[in-house]
Amino acid sequence: MARGVIDFKAVSALLAFVKQTHVDIVHVHNGRTALVARLAKVLYPSLKVVFTQHFIAPSSATRLGVSKLISNAVHSFIAAGLDHIICISAA
Repeated sequence: MARGVIDFKAVSALLAFVKQTHVDIVHVHNGRTALVARLAKVLYPSLKVVFTQHFIAPSSATRLGVSKLISNAVHSFIAAGLDHIICISAA
């Protein structure tokens, strides 16, 4: 269950798991898990993060005002730490 906007417990659990099991790559599928993985990567830079984009535009695309500014900043932060992006298409 998510705990607030940023789930620090999930970040801590992911870091512990990565360190204990020597995982090299984390593959995430949504914004919340991407943020958790990105924060973990800040604390553990050798971690590789792969993100699968399932939609053409994120839900934040329709936001306005301060909400849009914050959303864009968070998306930029996440994108800056992704090692690879997989895009789903019918092509």
